[in-house]
Amino acid sequence: MDPKGRSLALSVTRRAGPGWLTLGGTLARETTDQKTLDWGSRGLSLEYAAEVGNWSGSARLGAGSPRFDDEDGTFLVRRRDETGNAGLTLSHREVSWRGYQPVLTVDWSRTDSNIALYDRKVASVRVGLNRLF
Repeated sequence: MDPKGRSLALSVTRRAGPGWLTLGGTLARETTDQKTLDWGSRGLSLEYAAEVGNWSGSARLGAGSPRFDDEDGTFLVRRRDETGNAGLTLSHREVSWRGYQPVLTVDWSRTDSNIALYDRKVASVRVGLNRLF
């Protein structure tokens, strides 16, 4: 029952001020042996990445709309979701330890579904390390 998928992603990047602005779009299709799990989706994304002084970072926004092909077996309706996300990543060039630079990432996402069981709001804060070359 492994899913099989296809996706198409297109993006355009342009210089904007001290950084780069990227607008993207995706189309995706997933199929399985179980028709109730087959779905397709469309999405849009916008990202701005820049370096200002010793700071570097990016801000991201995204939206998507997954649609399932068949009715949910329990709720007897065809599931439709609306998703949204936002994120911010920051690092400072002069802060490093043994060749590693700490990176702070803050993300937020939400899923609004016509089946309340699948509604979600998720916030996360992560601190990671990037290897400096």
